[in-house]
Amino acid sequence: MKPLVYIAGPISRGCQFTNVRKGCEVWHELWKLGIDSYCPHWSAQQQVHTTLGHAEWMAYDTQVILPRCDALLRMPGESSGADIEVEWMKEHGKPVFYEISKLAEWYEKHDRESNVWRASGFPERVARDAFDARQEGG
Repeated sequence: MKPLVYIAGPISRGCQFTNVRKGCEVWHELWKLGIDSYCPHWSAQQQVHTTLGHAEWMAYDTQVILPRCDALLRMPGESSGADIEVEWMKEHGKPVFYEISKLAEWYEKHDRESNVWRASGFPERVARDAFDARQEGG
């Protein structure tokens, strides 16, 4: 199974829309490199429907999500939550990266899959088909 990378960075401190956009941009950069990752910034949409407190989100991250991740990429910016996530990963012997290039080097060495999935063109076909469906009103 391919390693899973957690993207840690500011979400609620400062402009949430800017932070979420930056998190999604980092996820997309990793995706283009073939790096599987989890972007907690997506949870901002969930917060619209469920008003969980910071402690509840952190408990979910540290008890459910982070144990499933193999590494963490720390985005720039002040974030007490991201700092907690970094410490959790370090305490559990999992690597923390501050640069995509360093993460990519590590990931290439630890990718235990043959990349057949990506080589098949599957992700691009799914994205293209979804775009086509939206353009056709479906």
